[in-house]
Amino acid sequence: MNTKTLILLSVLFIALYLNVVCVSADFPPAVDHEKKWMFSYLTVINQPMSFYYNLIKWNPYNNIVTPFSKWNPTLLTEFIEYSHERGVAVHNFLPVNCTAVDCLTFKGWANTAFQHMQSINPKYIASMAVGCLKDSWSFYNADYAHYFILMCYDMGWSSNPLAPTSPIVEVRYNVNMWKGYVNKPGKIIMGLPLYSYYANCTAMNYGLFGTVCNVEGINTNPSVGYNGIYDLVNNYPAVSYQELNGVSFANVFRPGSLNVTQFMFDTPANLYQKYIGMGIGGTACWRIDNLVGLPQSVINTFYIALDPYN
Repeated sequence: MNTKTLILLSVLFIALYLNVVCVSADFPPAVDHEKKWMFSYLTVINQPMSFYYNLIKWNPYNNIVTPFSKWNPTLLTEFIEYSHERGVAVHNFLPVNCTAVDCLTFKGWANTAFQHMQSINPKYIASMAVGCLKDSWSFYNADYAHYFILMCYDMGWSSNPLAPTSPIVEVRYNVNMWKGYVNKPGKIIMGLPLYSYYANCTAMNYGLFGTVCNVEGINTNPSVGYNGIYDLVNNYPAVSYQELNGVSFANVFRPGSLNVTQFMFDTPANLYQKYIGMGIGGTACWRIDNLVGLPQSVINTFYIALDPYN
């Protein structure tokens, strides 16, 4: 994900274009910035409900964010029904590329979308996913969204040498800077990654036990979900686990390579350290798809780390 180009705009609790007659009168439950929330992005879609039983945190503080337009309408209706029965809200994910739009024009668009939603139902929730940068708030108006989901990742995505995608100190500093922009800290949601980047390193000092991973040429930084990292670092005999800027990494000798491959990744402990004690509205994770296939104990540990009431 490129935090410079992705905007989450107009996230609704129900799909307006679907005839979801089963939606409870309790939904949506109106905005309450005194409560804490978790926003779980989900892009593995159109699966039978059994696929989601152990993947999703079925707690009323959780909100599933998923692209309605890509779902089969019948399966989406079933998914929303099941979620609402457990008190879990489902939001529509609408990515909009606004890179070339000037600040005032974008604010005008955001205001139009926000006012339109409020005119339909004042209990609808609107949120925006925004860059986790200390000076990025100038592009937004705090009155045109109920929540700002700060995408606190991709902060070292094109680096050479390889760097953490979500360094703890920088994340906490930038989120604290955002607090001064909004009228309620409960409007701020800390978005955290369940993926990271890896690279094949040039010759490293200390080999498997080196720290700095320099990349030959331009670093294109392929990414991998935590489920992929879990499989990789638990299936190679030569792995060195270390930490840099509060983010874990593993150096791995892979078959057929003379050099080290370095994987940067966030453990549940890393994620917990970023959010704990921030006094904001909650957490978000991109994406829970990256938990698919992990042992249930590991999935549960991630949800404990991302609990918005930490």
